[in-house]
Amino acid sequence: MSSSMAMRHFMLTISLIAGAFVTVFGREILPSTYFNDEQYIQQLLDRTAQSDQGSFAFTASAYSILGLAGSPLLAGIASFVLFLILIFKALRWSELCREGLPIFLTVCGSVLLGSVYLAQYSKEFLVMGLCLLFLETRRHWTLEALWLACALFYAYFVRDYWYLVVVLYVGFRLITWRTRGRTPIIIGVIAAYIGLTLIFESILGVPLVHFRTSVQLSLDATTMIDDPLTGASYLIQPVNAILVLGMLLVPYPLLMSFQLLQTILAGYLLLLGFALRRPFRSVLLRPRAVSVAADGVKPLCLIVAFLVVQSIFEPDYGSYIKHLLPMVPIALLTVKNAGESKSGISANLDARWDAKR
Repeated sequence: MSSSMAMRHFMLTISLIAGAFVTVFGREILPSTYFNDEQYIQQLLDRTAQSDQGSFAFTASAYSILGLAGSPLLAGIASFVLFLILIFKALRWSELCREGLPIFLTVCGSVLLGSVYLAQYSKEFLVMGLCLLFLETRRHWTLEALWLACALFYAYFVRDYWYLVVVLYVGFRLITWRTRGRTPIIIGVIAAYIGLTLIFESILGVPLVHFRTSVQLSLDATTMIDDPLTGASYLIQPVNAILVLGMLLVPYPLLMSFQLLQTILAGYLLLLGFALRRPFRSVLLRPRAVSVAADGVKPLCLIVAFLVVQSIFEPDYGSYIKHLLPMVPIALLTVKNAGESKSGISANLDARWDAKR
């Protein structure tokens, strides 16, 4: 084993140990604001909070059914372990240690951030279950149909915007299936923003970012996500959404804050965005290169659909990272299927693409 490979094994092991430490002792060493949702879910479980018939009550019921109602620590450990299962199901340990440095560092950062944001009572526990099922959809189309049903179930009981995630995912899947990958998904993204702007304005009677700005009114955060351009015309709204999508991948507001924690979070998002450069470049320039891979289309369509919706709804970067983390294994699978790894996948895809041009 080379020294660089040994160093990667060491770094990954240290990340896992550090993540396990934060999972167990996070409530003693992290600010209490990181556990606002957990505290409320715990109150619902203890029946010390006012009755809640919404998403938090459903989440609390899920924990009760799983037998995790009486132990926040056990629930946190279960969430952290589930997150690790997702990561190493998307990329095996041996594959990960051979990956490019951006992907490797993204995984190390994800493990640490997962112990901070996910190792607690949270709605993301249910999202991780969805992602675990999604990773199985490559086995048969019936599992994809089951995943769609579960995603709609989650949207109904927990987060409404997952209806849009499902609709956009199906739309992108149809685009890649009908055109056999000849039409870049980016065209679908632009069409989605325009269509959603028209739907929000004409049917709901609100601008595209209404729900984001509504949450921001009651939010005390230093990492707000704001539209770069002023105005709310039918042209400005989709342009702003596209720009915010770029800001999720290249979070310059965090970088410009010049605060240590925000700079670290910005570095993580930059690593993830850089790791995604190959599949996104394929979406823009060579869509067929992605569609050649048997499992390449599904995770790509899901991660793009998710990011499009997040660019509309996310009020701040802290919430964005928390909601994004369960989807990181899907992003890793997208990169892997686009040929980012050093295991020969890249050369195989490129050769097949060049042979068909």
